[in-house]
Amino acid sequence: MRKPNRRKNTLKKEKRERKYRPLYPDYFYRLNEGPNYFGYKPTQQNEAIKKGIIPPPCNLSPDGRAKGWFGRTIIEHQQKVQATASNDAA
Repeated sequence: MRKPNRRKNTLKKEKRERKYRPLYPDYFYRLNEGPNYFGYKPTQQNEAIKKGIIPPPCNLSPDGRAKGWFGRTIIEHQQKVQATASNDAA
């Protein structure tokens, strides 16, 4: 009888909880966290960035590989989407 992999179950739970964290304006959110805040799956997120629906990610450092958004950029985008939705509903 095999022992269940507890680490795998713990990671799933952490990812689920991570979705609902509040946004901090000065925190840098990595590219892989984008689906949690923009509502697109990773492939759709890349297409939305190319089309200009989502703001393009910036580099964390000039020569680094880390890409993402600062919280203030995500907050501004969410406010813009919310304003558009409320105008369309009215």
